[in-house]
Amino acid sequence: MTTREQFATDLLTEAGWSISTEKIDALVAQASKEDTGARNNPLATTEPGPGATDYNSVGVKNYPSYVEGLAATVATLRNGHYPQLVGVLSDPAGGSALTYCTSVELNTWGTGNCLGFLESIRSGDPHGYLTHQIVGGGGAPTGDGLPPPPPTPPPAPPVIHPPFGEDTMQAVKFELTTDAAGHGDIAIPLPPGTTAIVAASLDLLSFYADKAWDADAFAFPAVGNPSLAPGFAEIVVAGLPSHYYTGHVVVA
Repeated sequence: MTTREQFATDLLTEAGWSISTEKIDALVAQASKEDTGARNNPLATTEPGPGATDYNSVGVKNYPSYVEGLAATVATLRNGHYPQLVGVLSDPAGGSALTYCTSVELNTWGTGNCLGFLESIRSGDPHGYLTHQIVGGGGAPTGDGLPPPPPTPPPAPPVIHPPFGEDTMQAVKFELTTDAAGHGDIAIPLPPGTTAIVAASLDLLSFYADKAWDADAFAFPAVGNPSLAPGFAEIVVAGLPSHYYTGHVVVA
């Protein structure tokens, strides 16, 4: 059997992209959010392929082999709809898992924001997302017709996943409940030294694909807005189903 971590490594190899902890963590977080039982398809792509069958009514596929599942996933990433995701995965400098997991392109994919899973992975992976076995598995990536990768370098020292906040960006979790009219408004405290809000998303984004969910659905007054206490920012949402929501704001 193959783990999600191994699938992520093989996917990068199949596409001819360099391997880094950031990229592996991002792909494993996405696979963990999908948590699909589709065979040889942990990212739940709907890409057609030889011998592929439908796993569900949405068209997520079962692939007859591990290699075909890898190839179909790479083909999906390269279909032109995911330039930001490909930008992270192909980044020779290692990429940013935070950028990947908060990208609006994951809404197009159908996964939605997977930042919560990334946070868990970076906090010691208590739920075993990295070592979770995918359905199917086995075999080796073909390289997608690209030249073979260079020889494997000597084993690197173990990588320690840094917690959020040691870099220039941090993720702040928030909770809000919309009223019967679909309106929600909450003030959240920001980490000391915050100078900008980079991105925001709701964890249930993918369940309401018919809604206009994007950055325009959020209003963020500047830090120090006189209507707010110092060190707070406001989240305003409208036109949403009446619901209890959790989400994340990425600040710098």
